[in-house]
Amino acid sequence: MPKTGGRKPSIFIGSSSEGLSFARAIKEKLGDEAEVTIWNEGLFEVGSVTLDELRTFSYRFDFAVLVLTPDDQNQPPGQQITYFGWKQSVSRETLFFVIVALAGVLGGLIHVIRSLSWYVGNRDFRWSWVPFNLLLPVVGALCGTVFYLVLRAGLFSPSTSVDQASPFGFAAVAVLVGLFSEQALEKLRQVASNLFAERPEGEDHVPASGDTRGSGGET
Repeated sequence: MPKTGGRKPSIFIGSSSEGLSFARAIKEKLGDEAEVTIWNEGLFEVGSVTLDELRTFSYRFDFAVLVLTPDDQNQPPGQQITYFGWKQSVSRETLFFVIVALAGVLGGLIHVIRSLSWYVGNRDFRWSWVPFNLLLPVVGALCGTVFYLVLRAGLFSPSTSVDQASPFGFAAVAVLVGLFSEQALEKLRQVASNLFAERPEGEDHVPASGDTRGSGGET
């Protein structure tokens, strides 16, 4: 293997969790000729965005090796779900989606109960906000699912399988998303602004409204 500037070349090895044995074998073979680092050796920091980390690797490593394995042929069988006599085999990934959606609904319900009790108690309740409050659990379920996809894509390493993930952390985040949907949507907007270009403003553009406190919808 050619030297780069009088030093050993650096190599990044990426693989799935199931392909780690192959990645380690490659590292063992190339260890005498290069500085080899596998993806699970502390490269991805907690809370970092995977795509951003991968971009920095192009500056940190001279070469990259990607190990592709037929992981989808070794998926574990789905779990059997029984509900009021209805039986269905559901994959673990599908169960995660159901969990985060229900957790988002729970957070939205907590928001609705807190908001109604606050404004009714202060005699400031307005019927015009009833549709908003009725839809909050739905918003919580949708936002919780979106946040789950963002977390799976960014905060977890790209090769972490769903079998290694715990549903409790995702459920906790989904509850918070449903409970604080406005803040969660603002966070998603910030993430999108880092990924995409600024949207053009039309001639009749209306800026986003400000604080809604005192209107019966937020506390």
